[in-house]
Amino acid sequence: MTVKQKFRDRYRKEYAKLMEKPVFCPVLNENVFFTTDGWKHLIYKPNGKDRKINEQYLKLCNLKYASYVIVNATGIDKETVTENDKGKEIRVTAIISQPSKDEKIKVILQKVGAGRITFRSVMPLRHHNKKKKHL
Repeated sequence: MTVKQKFRDRYRKEYAKLMEKPVFCPVLNENVFFTTDGWKHLIYKPNGKDRKINEQYLKLCNLKYASYVIVNATGIDKETVTENDKGKEIRVTAIISQPSKDEKIKVILQKVGAGRITFRSVMPLRHHNKKKKHL
């Protein structure tokens, strides 16, 4: 087994535990379900190719905060609504919480049509103060 496979396997087990039961999100007043599509989104790009290993690492290492953010978020950070090729509404919602003094985590959730809300992604939220270089 390669290092990459061992790494994924470790977090796949953690994700499998999250799939056992939904997590209630007070902000949305609904349950959030962890699905295989959410797992695939953490590992693969929409075109099916692997995400870069550092991106996978960033997402998977923050997976431990996903339930915390879902339960403790105090509001919606961002929400977008689009339509898929079958004409169903796709609502993507970003929520944020701060599990510790030094960490702010964003969780992305998705709802297709009248279906259930599913986990899509997790990532640290960093504010980059990029200063423009003057030539």
